[in-house]
Amino acid sequence: MFSVVACFLGGRYWLDEIPRSRDLGDNYLQLLQGICVALGWDPSGPLLDRFDWPMHHNRQLDLGQQTARYGFEGFIRARLERYPVRGIVLLGETDGGWFDPEVFSGVELVTTVSAWRMLKQPELKITAWRDLKRLSQTLG
Repeated sequence: MFSVVACFLGGRYWLDEIPRSRDLGDNYLQLLQGICVALGWDPSGPLLDRFDWPMHHNRQLDLGQQTARYGFEGFIRARLERYPVRGIVLLGETDGGWFDPEVFSGVELVTTVSAWRMLKQPELKITAWRDLKRLSQTLG
C-alpha cells in the first residue's frame, strides 16, 4: 500500500510518496511553491493529484508490484500528455515499487528528499536546495 502525490507546478511534475493515511496540509503545497519561487520558476496554478495503491481491495485481482507500476504509469502518462513538463522532481524514496524510470525517459529527472520529510525535518531543505539547484541550472 502506498500513495504518491503528483503535483504539476513550475513546469515540472513533483512526485512524492507519502504515508497513505495522511492528507496534505497547506504547508506541503506552500513548501513546493516556495521552492519554485527560490529557483525562479512560476509557482502559480498548481495541480495536485494523488495516486493510491491499491485502488481497490478485490483479492481476486492482481495487487502486485508490477501491476502497481502499470497503474501508476497510466496515471502519470495521462497527465504528461495533458501537461507537458520541463522536468520531473522525484521527492524521496520509491519504496512502494511504483517508480519506473523508463516512463520518464527523455525528461530531465532529479531526485531529492521528500517534501513530506522536509516539513518534519527542516534541516533537509539544505540537501533539497543543492539537488534542485542543479536542475534549475540545466533547465532554467
